[in-house]
Amino acid sequence: SEVHALLASHDGANGFLERGDSGDVTLSIGSGSNDAAWILECPRCGGSWPGGTVVCPDDGEPLEEDPTKLVGRTLDGTYRLEELVGQGGFGMVYRAQHELLGDRVAIKILKRELAASPDVVRRFVREGRVARSINHENVVAIRDLRSSANGLVFLVMEFLEGRTLRDELKRIGRLPLERAVSIVEQIADGLDAAHALGVVHRDLKPENVMLDGEGDSVR
Repeated sequence: SEVHALLASHDGANGFLERGDSGDVTLSIGSGSNDAAWILECPRCGGSWPGGTVVCPDDGEPLEEDPTKLVGRTLDGTYRLEELVGQGGFGMVYRAQHELLGDRVAIKILKRELAASPDVVRRFVREGRVARSINHENVVAIRDLRSSANGLVFLVMEFLEGRTLRDELKRIGRLPLERAVSIVEQIADGLDAAHALGVVHRDLKPENVMLDGEGDSVR
């Protein structure tokens, strides 16, 4: 049903399932063996059911998605999901590896219920294209944007080793002044690059700022 919803929205979404101009992010539908698909669980009986099922057939309990069930599966026959590294209101982020090239990437998968909404998918695609247009050392690089044959809509980004600014603040408390200034300067440089393209970041917070392994470089 989710795949049908995406296909049905094609005409009203400026062709987001079609290949765009050179440099644009491409949202395509593909297939592959061991492809990831939503498996929902019943919190009462523990039974598992495919993503198209909403209520447990055995006891009528509303089913819940378990993002960890996607670990070990492959997206679109290309990206093998290795670990769930974070999740929020919009989706889940996984560490993944390209099956053929071996590149390690971060993949953000749109939540199941949101992927069924053409308006949400349209916004997701638009934000992916905007982020792809920003080329700066302090902005995470966007590599791909797809919808799998099983209806999972996902964004492929460079994988960053390190921790969030929020985690760093929890770990050490107040930052030394010199380091705080360095981090803020790098954040500002990234924002300047976005603003130069007419892009405004509307969700800037410590959870969305990544520090490298040494804690000095910011994305």
